[in-house]
Amino acid sequence: MSLRHHIRGAVSVVASLAALLFGAGLATAPGAAAAYADCSSGAICFFSEKDGGGSRCQYYNDTPRTSCDFMNDGRTTWSVYNRSAVRVHYYMDANYGRRIGSTLSGVSGNLSGSYTVGSVCFEDSGSSCPR
Repeated sequence: MSLRHHIRGAVSVVASLAALLFGAGLATAPGAAAAYADCSSGAICFFSEKDGGGSRCQYYNDTPRTSCDFMNDGRTTWSVYNRSAVRVHYYMDANYGRRIGSTLSGVSGNLSGSYTVGSVCFEDSGSSCPR
């Protein structure tokens, strides 16, 4: 066999491995992004796992946490997606105390820290959120 034949064989093996690895990455990406896509327009959504995974709780207006099972169980909030038209602030306490942070409209991502969101405040032209 010639050297050229061995080189072609090696290139073929490398290309096959790259396609296999790249294909595997594509297969997992839609599942991870699907939870972010489930967040309704006009809401802010919090997730029990990173990258929009796990359980989801969504809010459309200023509210203390009352209907979020995973947060009511004391589980950590790991990611957020703000599909509202305004910046949303979130707090550890149900009465807007101990501000954690805020997320601008259209932004999603993982949160740092180990906390549970107790209340949210939508910052629009008619309201001011505690800082």
